[in-house]
Amino acid sequence: MNIEETINLAQASRKNGQLTEAEQNNALKMVVANGISNRCFLWSRLFLEIANGDVKTAKKWLGEKEVGFGDFYDNAESWTAIQYMLDNGKVEEGLERACLLREFISLRGDANSVAWLLPQIDARLSNWSTHGQIK
Repeated sequence: MNIEETINLAQASRKNGQLTEAEQNNALKMVVANGISNRCFLWSRLFLEIANGDVKTAKKWLGEKEVGFGDFYDNAESWTAIQYMLDNGKVEEGLERACLLREFISLRGDANSVAWLLPQIDARLSNWSTHGQIK
């Protein structure tokens, strides 16, 4: 997770609810394009609100949060963001996040994450190590 990018996007999207629908859609596209989970993005918005726009405090709080992994839904959202990164040129960062997610699920994952996500992650990582491809 790039805290700087996440906070910057949260700041841009804040605008006291004055975003147009096009601006909202663009902000969400930028979140996905940067491999930021909706959960992390929403936390950054919340932290900015609580800190009255104090970026330094919001960054500190966001840095203390988990990397976006948790229950099945958090993990599935993270996996979707990781796949987008891998498919769109952020290979090194995507592979690193995929390995972190795999480790998290292996050690602390819920039954659904183990059953549904872990095989997908393993297949994608195996394909990378075997063929040097991420697809």
